Amino acid sequence: MKWKGLLSLPLILLGAIDKNCSALQPDKKEVGLAHLVQAICIKESNCDPNAIGDDGRAAGITQMHCIMVDEVNRICKLLKISLSFDYDDRWNAGESKRMCLVYLRFCQNYFNLDYEQLARGWNGGMYGWKKVCTRQYGKDVIKIMKGLEDGK
Repeated sequence: MKWKGLLSLPLILLGAIDKNCSALQPDKKEVGLAHLVQAICIKESNCDPNAIGDDGRAAGITQMHCIMVDEVNRICKLLKISLSFDYDDRWNAGESKRMCLVYLRFCQNYFNLDYEQLARGWNGGMYGWKKVCTRQYGKDVIKIMKGLEDGK
């Protein structure tokens, strides 16, 4: 099963970033994904859980739209994961990052994407990694991610 990794995702990683947008210490193989989520938070909102964007449609630390909440709930139901989110969870930094992580892990396992492609998928939807308009976003997130990995 392509998404098996999501089911064995360490619970610590579901909250792998603290309220100050600093990475905690997840398993080494998951550090890259934790840095990706952190880089997305920085790019999207500068880690502001109260950020509003896209004319009021994007909310919270990951600038999530309601349709993404629906998508994450669909993924959880598909994979028989006992998680469920509502639109207000976009304003909760921990829950927003958890939804982001569920979505990214699913896309990583299902499509076998690299981190830049995953970032582009976050920005442009499930197949956003194929869209020309997400290229710069992907490059920006990877630049932030490399800074995090280098301790900058």
